[in-house]
Amino acid sequence: MNDLAPVLAGTRILVTAQRRSEELAGALERRGATVTITPTLGVVADVDEQTLLEQTRTLIATGMDVLVVTTAIGFRSWLDIATAAGLDDELLATLEHTRLIARGPKARGALQALGLKADWVAESETSLEILQLLLAEGVAGDRIAIQHHGAGDPAFERKLMAAGAAASALQLYGWVPPAE
Repeated sequence: MNDLAPVLAGTRILVTAQRRSEELAGALERRGATVTITPTLGVVADVDEQTLLEQTRTLIATGMDVLVVTTAIGFRSWLDIATAAGLDDELLATLEHTRLIARGPKARGALQALGLKADWVAESETSLEILQLLLAEGVAGDRIAIQHHGAGDPAFERKLMAAGAAASALQLYGWVPPAE
């Protein structure tokens, strides 16, 4: 018998995530919790694949000095689209020569799943921490691609460009109100 099973008995937990909510709820219920799933945000594909593939081809051709990976789902979605277009090998080869910055453990895990190693991980899991690092180090002349989270962050690119970087935004999904 699993000693952890009853640890959450009598506990009511509200899961507000949309993605993988059933999986999380199942794990909590196995430990005795009563779980209600009520997403507060929905995630929808928000990508113009043709534009993204053009950006990807350009990034492969010119290389990147830095790739900022803000979310695992966005990074995996980008690789899925690149794979469907037959660009995955070239993209991965490019990323092997790129400084990879992850916004937290999920982004780092998405890199590791492909055999890539994050060169730096934001402990606070915020884009602000990444921006502060890059600006403090100096980005003049750097080619930086940013895989954004659902809301995007145009100010991130503007600040990098104001500091002399060439910045490219990769937007793969958006946040919307929940279905119900």
